[in-house]
Amino acid sequence: MFTGVFGAMLSGILLKRLPLRSALARGALLGVGAHGAGVSRAHEVGGEEGSVAGLVMVLTGLLNLFAAPLLAAVL
Repeated sequence: MFTGVFGAMLSGILLKRLPLRSALARGALLGVGAHGAGVSRAHEVGGEEGSVAGLVMVLTGLLNLFAAPLLAAVL
């Protein structure tokens, strides 16, 4: 929870300082880095950013869902 809130609070600073110009990159940054709070903040930035943030957050969750058992078997 801390990561999401902290990421959403700093998103304005990060988006200004990082050289991310495309909506895809900005949305992916917020979706992966700040989770649900980041998706909410990305929707405030723009519709495309919000859509990408939600999609990236879901895809990251699915990747973790399938990768975790495989990694647990190896470790």
